Amino acid sequence: MAELNSTYIYGDLTVARTIYAGGNIFAYSSAITSDERLKDNIITIESDSLSKILKLRPVTFNYKLEGLMDQLSTGYIAQELEEYFPELISEEKDYKHIRYIELIPHITRAISQQQETINNQQKQIDELKEKVEILMKKND
Repeated sequence: MAELNSTYIYGDLTVARTIYAGGNIFAYSSAITSDERLKDNIITIESDSLSKILKLRPVTFNYKLEGLMDQLSTGYIAQELEEYFPELISEEKDYKHIRYIELIPHITRAISQQQETINNQQKQIDELKEKVEILMKKND
């Protein structure tokens, strides 16, 4: 059922600038263009993303905006995130905005760093187990 003051578009819609929404945006699917042919200066993230991610403060909050005051939201505070990931912050109309999607590669890097640490620790555990077994056999 169509609501009053609703606009329905059946087909494609191209917007060359910014869309402002005062409420939720619902979609059945979404995709962000990421084709290599559209990119220059591609560099693998090698920075210590894990230490940065661990410093972030996830929060819950209510927006001070009419219609959103009763809805509990989760996220980060842009001013805090900016200290560790300034490239993910934009500013428009005197407000700071977080490009959350671009945080995903840093989270992926942090997981990789964590897994590398886990693998190294497992290797050390295995080596120590072998040494303990050898020592126990000598004492038998």
